[in-house]
Amino acid sequence: MKQTFPDGYAKDLYRRMRQVLSSDMAWKSSTLSLGLFARMLGVPVKHVHAAFHEGGTTFYDLINEYRVNEAVRLLSNSDITFFEASYRAGFGSYGSFVDSFRKKYGKLPQDAYGCRRKNGRHNTPHA
Repeated sequence: MKQTFPDGYAKDLYRRMRQVLSSDMAWKSSTLSLGLFARMLGVPVKHVHAAFHEGGTTFYDLINEYRVNEAVRLLSNSDITFFEASYRAGFGSYGSFVDSFRKKYGKLPQDAYGCRRKNGRHNTPHA
């Protein structure tokens, strides 16, 4: 049986979830889980699921959206490598960063920024 909530509850919770993620930078933790996030919000996991459904996304897609944005910010403002940017942004693996970047931009990081993975030098981003 589908869980029902008061009108606007899931939408309000989704908005609150985004606020918590951006203000606390909780998305930077590579150990952040759905259960831990629900505890941070003080609500049951099923409420968080409903809010993500309302927002049209998933927990990991939203977290990785924040992480990709941070990695792009780091890559645009420094000479660090893709691997270092993905690590600093909270990705648990470089592969997850590449997959999330490709999902958002439709291309690989090295195609957007030029080859810089090994030597740390960069070109102007084309993302």
